[in-house]
Amino acid sequence: MDETIDETNELELKFENFIKKVSETGIVWGLENDDGFAMSSSSEFEDEDGEPIELMCFWSEKKLADVCAKDEWKGYKTVQVELGDFLEHWCVGMANDGLVIGVDLDTELTGYEIDPLDLILEISDQLSAIGKTLKLKDYKSLDALVEEIESLDEEDEE
Repeated sequence: MDETIDETNELELKFENFIKKVSETGIVWGLENDDGFAMSSSSEFEDEDGEPIELMCFWSEKKLADVCAKDEWKGYKTVQVELGDFLEHWCVGMANDGLVIGVDLDTELTGYEIDPLDLILEISDQLSAIGKTLKLKDYKSLDALVEEIESLDEEDEE
């Protein structure tokens, strides 16, 4: 079988696991130092000049983040972010800043890459599937945030 197909399937499985795990636990994990959160460069998304877009990295489990706190991320501390805060503040902010998200990166910094607003939609779908709701601060509900994202998508299509 083609190695690229295997890698793609593995990344998709890791992504599905990320969605399920953070939806169940209500927590996303990151690595942070005095300068901010762990960043890398996207291998899938480019800006209009053909340069890789910055990638902010998050994990579904503390232990997955911990093993990546080496090399260029040596000295970074593992921090947890509540899922509601992550969705309405972090993801929206990253979308506004033109960043993408890398989830459950391994020690080679390989992981699934996704647009922050698409990640909100994926997590929202999973939360609905398991009958779980999130309390948000700036939105009446997660559905209200999803509706806003979908209206932005419709504007982009026009």
